[in-house]
Amino acid sequence: MTETAVINAFFWVAMFLLAGVTGGVGYLTFLEWRDRRRNGQDGSELKNLKLKKFKQKLK
Repeated sequence: MTETAVINAFFWVAMFLLAGVTGGVGYLTFLEWRDRRRNGQDGSELKNLKLKKFKQKLK
């Protein structure tokens, strides 16, 4: 193989690995977000508590 072909092969392997790792991190992030949302731990409880306190101050 010529030098250009080797560099080209390394480039495409690097692009494939970069896309794979980026996709994997995105997928794991999505799964964590979905699990937190299902378990009710996405921060909505804190938002609801702050909203209740705010509404009490208005009364």
